[in-house]
Amino acid sequence: MNNSYTNNSLFILLFNANGLKNHVNELQTMLFDKRIGIALISETHFTKYSHIFISDYNLLKSNHPDGTVYGGTGILIKTNFKFHLFTSFSQNHIQSCAISIIFNNIPIVVTEFYSPSTHLININLTTFFDTIPNNFIAGGDYNAKHQSWGCRVTNYRGNLLYNFINVKNYQILSLPDPTYWPTSLKKKPDILNIFVSKIPSNLYYSVNNILDLNSDSPFCSISHQTSSVIHTLFSPSINHFKFHSLIAHKTNLSISLKSENDIHEAVNNLSKLIHTAVFLSNTLITTKNTAHKQTNISEQIRSLIVKKHRARARCQHTRLPSHKSAYSKLANLLKKILTKNKSNIFEQKLSNISYSNDSV
Repeated sequence: MNNSYTNNSLFILLFNANGLKNHVNELQTMLFDKRIGIALISETHFTKYSHIFISDYNLLKSNHPDGTVYGGTGILIKTNFKFHLFTSFSQNHIQSCAISIIFNNIPIVVTEFYSPSTHLININLTTFFDTIPNNFIAGGDYNAKHQSWGCRVTNYRGNLLYNFINVKNYQILSLPDPTYWPTSLKKKPDILNIFVSKIPSNLYYSVNNILDLNSDSPFCSISHQTSSVIHTLFSPSINHFKFHSLIAHKTNLSISLKSENDIHEAVNNLSKLIHTAVFLSNTLITTKNTAHKQTNISEQIRSLIVKKHRARARCQHTRLPSHKSAYSKLANLLKKILTKNKSNIFEQKLSNISYSNDSV
């Protein structure tokens, strides 16, 4: 990959969009904020006429074969990553989009997999995985549940997948928390979005959950690991004087710590400040890219995202209609603000166009 920041780490997002066009602004904000390298998206609901544009990312897609707004997969990959388009599937039972990259001199295929629950996956799994080379990570919505990777129950598709990965010696990467939260109280939360992988032992991985989007989004971080590697926040490329200066000027000590929410908010703000200061102090990141990504996410938007996180966690914990209503209001408000913010940035870009600086 042709990116100095991600030469030793790769961040992969797995997102079940249920209609990608409805989440473009939120997705763009999260991609910039979390510095996602590759986003694997299922249920794009795209046709051959559908498309979205996110700055600094290329979109690859595999739509449902009947051409309707149903199913479909997509991959968003940063424009400065070198990749090779790999075999894609566009069938009723499987839609898949795949790319091949070189990560730390190791060829790896990254693929998005979606199989509707109305189809069984027995021989289809063999057909699909036989097209993938030795090293791969295949994230997606398999609609397969098995208690071995944390699901509440085991279904038929889960047993098929479980037996298949044991025969092939593959590995399941999943979260301990649910990735599917149904709106109906009759249904219970469970894990649907998972990664199936086979990667070398010298690559370190971790899986977390991002709550920035309306659908739970597993987040896989893959990094190069040697026997003497210690994973730390700082690296030799960090300008320590700049970091100390940013912390000193941005730290706000005039805050209230009288309630549990006050403490949580203070800890969250401090954590964000440290990570932002580290990112801005990294000498390997160009000023142009830093300015572009930071100006797209204002403090108002960050604060609203935090409030939405809390409302969503409360809603998922209690499943009360009042908490669901409060979460929906915050989610809709965030969507409107992101749309307005994107429009303002575009208008500002247009207003700065001039013949004098060749921007036309």
